[in-house]
Amino acid sequence: MIATLSRKLIFGYRFETGRGDGGGIEGAATMSLRDHTSKRACYTSGMDSPLFRDRGIRRFAAGTLIVAFVLVVVLCAACTGATGTGTTSRPASTLSTVSITSASTTTSWFAGAPSSETSSTAATVATATSTTLAPTTDSSTTTLEPAPQPPLAFSTTRAMEHIKKLASDIGIRPGGSAAEDEAVSYVSDYLTGLGYDPVITEVPLSNGKISHDVVVTKKGTSPLTILVSGHLDSKPTTPGANDDASGAAAVLELARDFAGADQTPTLVFALFGTEEIIDANKTHHHFGSRAYVKNMTDAERDDLVGMISLDMIAYGNTFNLRTMGKGPRTLRDMLQAYAGAQGDNVAYLKDTGPTGWSDHEPFELAGYPALWIQWLTDPTYHKAGDTYQHIKTGPVQTTGSLMLGFLAGLTPQDLDQLHAAVRR
Repeated sequence: MIATLSRKLIFGYRFETGRGDGGGIEGAATMSLRDHTSKRACYTSGMDSPLFRDRGIRRFAAGTLIVAFVLVVVLCAACTGATGTGTTSRPASTLSTVSITSASTTTSWFAGAPSSETSSTAATVATATSTTLAPTTDSSTTTLEPAPQPPLAFSTTRAMEHIKKLASDIGIRPGGSAAEDEAVSYVSDYLTGLGYDPVITEVPLSNGKISHDVVVTKKGTSPLTILVSGHLDSKPTTPGANDDASGAAAVLELARDFAGADQTPTLVFALFGTEEIIDANKTHHHFGSRAYVKNMTDAERDDLVGMISLDMIAYGNTFNLRTMGKGPRTLRDMLQAYAGAQGDNVAYLKDTGPTGWSDHEPFELAGYPALWIQWLTDPTYHKAGDTYQHIKTGPVQTTGSLMLGFLAGLTPQDLDQLHAAVRR
């Protein structure tokens, strides 16, 4: 009924107002629909009805239909907008601003509260000031965190270069000597180049000389701390490639491997000065490590949960974990279990020295889980033959890779277990 009335009204009215020119688009359309031979015939058939003989009535009806049509269109558009936009709720505190570019203007609004004056022209998203929109009630948006960065692989080649520098280029390095100071400068510069801020601490010796410790820290996701050390000095009788340029070199490379990593424990890498006995008194050793333990802050004491000394790891056939048997054995058990799972045959050998034979001694006596890693047996121990040419790459590689995997794999639960084992 409405369609018929509209057709008659519109097509008929057009021809009444335009029949004098005898053509146009309206005429063509009407002729094709009505199939008459003249515009007059088309006009007569549509407009001779009594309902439309009065021109005023026709115009009033036409206007009414147009207004009704517009209202219908507007109502449909409003319903479509209500169901398609604006129904999503977003937390006001997480709104993101999005810019929309239309044919004529650019409108900005908060993604959680879109404007009701949406343009009918096609709009495309141009820019977004936030890469993550606020979460909605009808969908979930997940912000992806960067994947944790693993440590680099342990480089035996680099470690051997450090051993060569310390044992061959610098050479014999007695505690408190200029050669030991040169070693301090070398390792400090290397660590600085990795992005660390080395802390160099003076260590007074019983003979009046001054030695130095070099320490850097790599923060972890946990404040609970594992300290890994080697020592920079040698006996006056040897260049100390195995004892202990090898341990110092491994510490430097582990520091490099973890410099850009995301690991759980906080790691302290320490190069201790004057580990060797310096006179006839056999208790006059471990100066650097003892000074470190003595001068720890309360926070450092609370956070430290383990210590590993790498000392003589470049020669021998037996891979040993050593303690004095006076401290917690938790760390030793963890590392030995990890080594076994990796296929490494690691034995336990007690350190029978009255005051220990490596820098684990002051930590173990202070109640921390501590141990010493050593390969045995080296026939050049404390002799002139302990040179760069004497050492082997295999033990260095095995030790470095084992330490890397063990430290990287420590979990918060492991650290809590170590923390609980500390004897205060």
